[in-house]
Amino acid sequence: MLIKAKGLVDVDREVIIGNARVLIKDTQIIGYGNSSEIPAVGEQTEIIDYSEQYLLPGLINSHAHLCLPSAGKPFHTN
Repeated sequence: MLIKAKGLVDVDREVIIGNARVLIKDTQIIGYGNSSEIPAVGEQTEIIDYSEQYLLPGLINSHAHLCLPSAGKPFHTN
């Protein structure tokens, strides 16, 4: 599968890659970059076109109270 996008936010390199491509095999990303770094793919490759959108890395809920179980009582006491 190939995902095309207007841009990709690369948080590792702290850049936005224009004319972005993400190449996926099965469930793994095997490459990403701009259109010159990720060459054309075969006829059988599924292409998803987000040419007017930007891709962001997966985001997580960073506001979590990890020391509280579901009952609302802390795991530890002072």
